[in-house]
Parts: sequence; C-alpha cells; structure tokens
Amino acid sequence: MLSRIANAQTVPYRRNLTWFGTTALNGPPHSQDDARACHKMNTALPEPAKGFPRTSHPVAANRGRSKRPRLRTWLIALFSLLLLLLLPASADIIVGVAAPANGSGREIRRAAHAAAKRINAEGGVLGERLAVVEADDGCNAEQGARAAQYLVKRRVVVVIGHPCASAASAAGPVYASNNVVLLGMTRHPALTEKRSGSTIFRVAGRDDRQGLTAAAYLLRNFPDGPIAVVRDASRYARRIVNDARAALNEAGFTEVLSAAVWGGQKDYAKLIAKLKTANTEALFFAGFPIEAGLFLRQMRAAGLSTAFIGSETLATAQFTDTAGPAASGARILMSHDPARRPAADRLMDARDHRPATGPFLLTSAAIEAWRGAAQQAGSTAPDAVSAALNEGTFETVLGPVSFAENGDANRPAFDVVTWTMDAWHVIDRGR
Repeated sequence: MLSRIANAQTVPYRRNLTWFGTTALNGPPHSQDDARACHKMNTALPEPAKGFPRTSHPVAANRGRSKRPRLRTWLIALFSLLLLLLLPASADIIVGVAAPANGSGREIRRAAHAAAKRINAEGGVLGERLAVVEADDGCNAEQGARAAQYLVKRRVVVVIGHPCASAASAAGPVYASNNVVLLGMTRHPALTEKRSGSTIFRVAGRDDRQGLTAAAYLLRNFPDGPIAVVRDASRYARRIVNDARAALNEAGFTEVLSAAVWGGQKDYAKLIAKLKTANTEALFFAGFPIEAGLFLRQMRAAGLSTAFIGSETLATAQFTDTAGPAASGARILMSHDPARRPAADRLMDARDHRPATGPFLLTSAAIEAWRGAAQQAGSTAPDAVSAALNEGTFETVLGPVSFAENGDANRPAFDVVTWTMDAWHVIDRGR
C-alpha cells in the first residue's frame, strides 16, 4: 500500500483525484486503507497561492460542486414544470383574426376567443382544439397585407375579420395564393366582385344592395303602387335609384314615376304636384339629407301622405332637424346590424353577459359556419372547407347561413328603420 502511495505522490495531484470523480490513474484502491490513504494525501495538499481561483483547487472545486449544481437543476426543472402548467396547451387548429386594434376590432377579437373557448369545451372541431392568433391590419392596405402574411406564416387554416375595405382587398390575394380560407367582414363589394380565389368569402352584407333592398321593400309593402323614385345629381344616388328601378321592372312593376332634384334646391312644389296627381302611394328618395328634409317637409305641408323611404345617407340629424315634425314616420335604409335582432340580447347574455354588438355576433356566426363546413367535409383542409361552404347551410348564432357561388353570404344588407320620438326603430329587418 505504501508503495502505491509513494508512486501516487509522483503524479500531479489533479490527475491523482480522478478516482473520486471518474477513474483512478493507477486503478482504484484495493482496500479501505488504500482509499483512506489516498483521501488523506489529497486533503493534505496546501492551499493554492494567493490570487489563484479557488475553484481550480481540486478539493475546493469539489466542495463547490457538491450541492449547488443539484439545487440549480431542481430549480430549472421546477420552473419548466410551472411553465407547462401555466401556458395554454398547443392547439391543432389555428384560427386567425385580422382587425384594427381599436373600435370594432376589439369586439371581433373578443368574439373569436369566446367562440374558440366554447367550441373547445364542446369537444373542438373533429376532435381537435382551436387556438386564436391575432394580427392588427391597421384598417389600411399596406398593413392589411402584412397582417395576412404574418397569419399565413403562423399556419392558420381560416381567418376571420378585415372589416375595412382597403385591408380586406389587399389581404385577399395573400390568403388565396396560400390556400387559406377568409371569412371577410367588409361590406365593400370588391372583396367578392374581384374575388382572388375560391377560399375567399364574405359574411357581412354588401353595401351596394340599397337599391335592391328598397325595391324588395316597396314590392312587399306597396304592391299596388303607384311608386315614385327621386334622386339628386350625385353618382351615389343615381346608382341606387337605377338598381331600384331595374329590380322593380324585373318584378313586373311598371308604374314608377322618376324625378331628379339638384343640390341646393329650395322649392319642390312642381314635383310634389306631379306626385299628388299620380296618387303616389310610396316614394323612394336617394340623396343627401338637407334636400331630402326640405322635400319631405314641403310634401307634408301640401297634404301629401305618400309613404317616404330614404337612402342610408338620411339617417342623420341633418335630415330630421331639417324635416322637423314631418320626419316622424319617415323610413330609412340602414346598414344591417345583427345586434338589432330581438334575440341578440339573449344570445349575448348566454355567452358573457355583455351588451350585444354587431361585430361580436357576426364573428361568432363566421366561426360557427366554418366549423359546420369542416364537420360536413370531415376535414379542416381549406379546399374541402371551401367546397362545403359553397354547398351547405350552417346553423349559427344568427340563424342559418349559406353562401352564394361568388362567396357572398346570404345575409341581410340593410334594415328599414323609422323615426319615432327622437330615435330610429327597426320596422323591417333585411332579408
């Protein structure tokens, strides 16, 4: 044993300690006495010189490693476990939400998260969970395109949102070229008139349907006529009236009196006399609010009780203030808002007890329609879902939803409201 110790002393002490951590240079001690002798020899080594790092001394280094590394390892493991418990589970299906950071964008985001939570609680879609990824489209074309590219990189299979026309038009081609389903919420017709691909859909009503809505309302409520259509000189009013007349004529209704007024006109006596002579039962006025208010006031002053229906531009204080008491009973087209449905408050209360808003309900309906299409197709693959959306009808929070061949949802575009007691009230919900 002494010979082994003597031999060991001729070897540098760093190498001599290897037995304690890995393998001894000259083989492990053959007895407990040998082990004690080696240990005694090593612990008797002098302290390192002043200024020499203590951790480089073999014994000091071993002391430092004895407990601290184990404690650090356990802390790291505990922290990792907490992260796993606190972070949401990774989802199999990613739903993208693209909307501005403020205004209706907040409601769109809130609805998407609420719908995903509800659907996950019901078992998900085809047994897989949903997760929501958000992107701010800035309500403009440049940021809308960037938001779409970001969502594509996140591997979304469907995107809900883009309520602004410019952002939706810029984002549509990005989704179409990457085979992503878009259920757009913009009312501008360009999204589907210039449809980028078969995965592009719209869930909101189109804002170019005023003339068609007016004609349908007149045919339902005044089938015997005569009917008059009046417009100002603006391109906006001309298009609405032309659409209304075309729809009335297509339905076989030919007793239509047409007339035009000009901006700044103050006297409408001649036109009112024509309407009175023709025993006009209803009149549709498309134009700006001050002229419409003056016209209605003079019409009532002349004793004409003809029903007055106006374009959306008249749903302003300018119109009601100009018309005065004559505004009572006037009917105006107003963009369809799902929150005006009688069941809206009940539907919202069943979800999170907040007041009903149109963007919230429309987002909920969009996600439910997509889920229905995925279940019908038996797949979340965008091509399969797009085909199902074009073919089926899906139950949603807003009732049955289906899509036309061009991607437009068969949803109302405008409601008819009436002015009563200083407020507008819905009398006919769009169809």
